[in-house]
Amino acid sequence: MPPALPAEPSGPTAKWAFLGVFLALAAVIFLLGLLYLGRTDTWLLRASTISIISVMGLVVGVLWRQREAHFLREELFLRKQAEDRIRKLTRAIDQSPVSIVITDAQGNIEYVNPKFCALTGYSFEEIRGQNPRVLKSGQMSTQAYRELWTAILAGREWHGEFHNKKKSGEFYWEFASISAVKDDAGRITHFVAVKEDIGERKKAEAERELLIKSLEEALANVKTLSGLLPICAGCKQIRDDKGFWSQVETYVTAHSDATFTHGLCPDCVCKHYPDLADEPPPTLPL
Repeated sequence: MPPALPAEPSGPTAKWAFLGVFLALAAVIFLLGLLYLGRTDTWLLRASTISIISVMGLVVGVLWRQREAHFLREELFLRKQAEDRIRKLTRAIDQSPVSIVITDAQGNIEYVNPKFCALTGYSFEEIRGQNPRVLKSGQMSTQAYRELWTAILAGREWHGEFHNKKKSGEFYWEFASISAVKDDAGRITHFVAVKEDIGERKKAEAERELLIKSLEEALANVKTLSGLLPICAGCKQIRDDKGFWSQVETYVTAHSDATFTHGLCPDCVCKHYPDLADEPPPTLPL
């Protein structure tokens, strides 16, 4: 709730006004007394009339000056309030952690805050009067700029990313919100852009994409066996893609992460070492 306006003072000015009103009433009463007594041609009547007019003029003058003084105090009070609001807004914009750019209706820069200067390397004197296109890096399509201007000229707010160029030639990323400022008649007078440096976010996104790509490549290099494998029915050798024949162990080892240990199955034990077999292996029914 805004503070109340200052009340009219009740000091010396109010006291003089009260005294003037009292004297005027006294003069009126005296004049009425003379008229009641029938003394209409005496100098007292003329003197009383002049006194009443003079006192009433004094009262009106005092009250009028008091009223002007009150209106002046009210105007000064409202002006101070407006100046305080402007001072707060200016301080907030100057100390904002995001870049703020204000242009006229033709796009010429009228104001930038210190964050903009720190980010781009341009001073306020260098950038004032320039068009924001001085920041273009050439990496944003013409269609994107056309969509931007179409939106803000229609009074809509535009949001998007810029890959701009600093005064030093270094590229940087920023996310911008641009909107139009209109007067009481609805005409566009200025444009305001609030832009956030997203360089760290873009760096993190690039690192994440690189990590995902590395993982995908690593998964692609995992050795797997699939498809039709030609194998000799006699010696059980396998033919590779180049037409060479090799042992099963050699082929599988080259195309997978498997390793082999060697032993004898029960059938081979009975066939090659019958004395070591405890009992013959079961035969499958035909």
